[in-house]
Amino acid sequence: MFSAFQLTLMAAVTVLLITLVIAGIVTFCVLEKRKKKRKEEMRRNMEKEEEERRRKREQEEKEKAQKQKERQKKKEEEEKKKGRNGTPSKSKSSKTKSEKSGHKKKKRKRRKRRINPFEEEGLCDTQTIVTI
Repeated sequence: MFSAFQLTLMAAVTVLLITLVIAGIVTFCVLEKRKKKRKEEMRRNMEKEEEERRRKREQEEKEKAQKQKERQKKKEEEEKKKGRNGTPSKSKSSKTKSEKSGHKKKKRKRRKRRINPFEEEGLCDTQTIVTI
């Protein structure tokens, strides 16, 4: 039916085809393995970045809370410092020498500027007032 040469040729072709199929399967498996490794690495990187973002956010929230506490503390201290009338009460060290001795500062009275009645009405100018 088939000659020895044809049988040998068919066997060689069959071996070649089987080898190619096996090589293809191995190549496919290797590529899939690389793909999985790459995906796993990307997933790890994403997790690391997410963890860093979360830590940064938590740190910022802590700093914000700390600043808020400091502001609240300052407000409370200011409220404590204020007297009954709403003005800050002076501590003994901040008073001046005259205040310590009991002397009060005199308030300066503002002098009202006298208005010349003639100028106001526009009756005459300053030169005629001098001559009168």
